[in-house]
Amino acid sequence: MKIAKKYKLDYTRYADDLTFSTNNKAFLDEQELFLKKLSREVESAGFLINNKKSRLQYKDSKQKVTGLVVNKKVSVDREYCRITKAMAHTLYTKGSFIIDRQEGTLKQLEGRFAFINQLDKYDNSLEYKAKHRNFHSLNGREKQYQKFLFYKYFCANEKPLLITEGKTDVTYLKAALKNLHLEYPYLISKEDDSEFKFNISFLRRTKRLRYFFNLSLDGADTMEQFYKNFFTLSGNGNHSDYPSIFNRICPYHTNKPVIFIFDNELATKNKPLKKFADSLNLDKDKRAKLQRELKLKLADNLWLVTNNLIAGKEVCEIEDLFTRETLEHEIDGRSFSHIEKTGSSGYSKEDFAQYIAKNYKNIDFSGFKCIFNEINEVIQPSLEI
Repeated sequence: MKIAKKYKLDYTRYADDLTFSTNNKAFLDEQELFLKKLSREVESAGFLINNKKSRLQYKDSKQKVTGLVVNKKVSVDREYCRITKAMAHTLYTKGSFIIDRQEGTLKQLEGRFAFINQLDKYDNSLEYKAKHRNFHSLNGREKQYQKFLFYKYFCANEKPLLITEGKTDVTYLKAALKNLHLEYPYLISKEDDSEFKFNISFLRRTKRLRYFFNLSLDGADTMEQFYKNFFTLSGNGNHSDYPSIFNRICPYHTNKPVIFIFDNELATKNKPLKKFADSLNLDKDKRAKLQRELKLKLADNLWLVTNNLIAGKEVCEIEDLFTRETLEHEIDGRSFSHIEKTGSSGYSKEDFAQYIAKNYKNIDFSGFKCIFNEINEVIQPSLEI
């Protein structure tokens, strides 16, 4: 439009919402002319301006565009944040909340938190990188989202949740359950030719969990970090003792167990289970009980499960539960290597896991029954609630 050449005029559009902003101090004297020219342009394109939704906003007022405050930077209206926080508190204390005059869902509430966080994320990430620290300090809105995520994953989980040392462990366990599904109906089910339905869930270590909980995308040290952050008052100070909070104010959590799955390496220094046990200061009796029963209750609905020792070994990784025939399977002339970085003579755990996943029907998973038996014993009491 020609009128835009008289002064600086910025134009933005979201769907059918048009926004114009200007630094012209004399705009009030010219707004009538501007609106006439704008109307002609819009009508020439076959549209009409909805005068009921048209409004003029001043520099010193709260400037809102499509529900966002845009004065100095794009942000969410405080009232929206306050209502979202109130909805979450009602959910924690009463077991449900209302949104748009109907009972809301976890997905709806998470959508609101994610929307709020999305707008903060860019500025927060810049600050995080500038400080060059291992973990950033969460602001107030982020702490509310963190609290919700903890509730969603570890208090309101609809299925027992397994947290493994690495992603290949998940592949092994899923493949083994598919093969043994008739023996473990509490863990997995299948009707005729339908797809498998897992009655347990596996924690996916997403970037979101790494950001809010300092959980690395892979590695067993995550278990120790998880325990320190959420089941004690130690840690980095960016959290509250959420289990205590929810046990006190929220009688509606599911009590579905959260289970750490560790390789049985309690007898070896610098191995994940040994380091984890040391960090918890487990006494000799508890360590002996763990080695004997292969499971240990840590706190509330948090459990630790490990596998049995194979063939008299002092330590046993999850790969040791496979038969020798499976472990000696060659791929393109190469044999399996436990070492992550392999040369031309060996293939990695990722390659081995892919082979296991594709060929689960023909593999002997009898060595995995020990760990599934322990998981069964942990989850069955929760099924009666």
